[in-house]
Amino acid sequence: MKVLVTGGAGFIGSHLVERLANANQVVVLDDFSAGMKENLAHLKNMGIEIVKGSVANSEIVEYCVRDADQIFHLAGKTNVDESLYFPEIFNEVNANGTLNILRSAKQRNIPIVHMSTSEVYGSAQYAPMNEMHPLNPQSPYAASKVAAERYCYSFFTSFKSKVVIIRSFNNYGPRQKGNVEFGGLIASNIIRILRNQAPIIRGNGNQTRDLCLLKTLWRHS
Repeated sequence: MKVLVTGGAGFIGSHLVERLANANQVVVLDDFSAGMKENLAHLKNMGIEIVKGSVANSEIVEYCVRDADQIFHLAGKTNVDESLYFPEIFNEVNANGTLNILRSAKQRNIPIVHMSTSEVYGSAQYAPMNEMHPLNPQSPYAASKVAAERYCYSFFTSFKSKVVIIRSFNNYGPRQKGNVEFGGLIASNIIRILRNQAPIIRGNGNQTRDLCLLKTLWRHS
């Protein structure tokens, strides 16, 4: 089976590619604004095709989708603080990029797994949160991801597109960068400990946060 993984050079995407490459022909689409070629270097002998480009480019998306049997759509801009200054870029990549994927996949009835985020919920109105929790995006990043989800749902209802949405909470694991303030909490503190520095714990110690170990994320994929 030929599988397209957008954002396949990133923290989560590279682990997925690694898992899929054992039994599938994999194409990776990544603009390397966040992903790194080093994340895929150990897979160079497994016949992976790497295409450098953005999901915001409809022609590149069409090229990558044309022969795919399955799409895992993980590409996107994720820095919440950055989205406050460049909301139009986040909309272009996260919302319009998802629309490009959906349009190209619809023509061939290709199933899609779309990676969304828990940020679409905003601050918890109750705990534990579930899928019925209201959507209340509180940043341009979160708003762009809600827009992407709504595009997925609209293609499901209008065209019967095969789409599954994953709202992932804070992930941690190998290859994660430690420069993400909240989602990268564990990675950044591990880096500090390895440097013989004390970990940083904010607040009064009574706050809670959901964290997802990456190694279990794709167990059933």
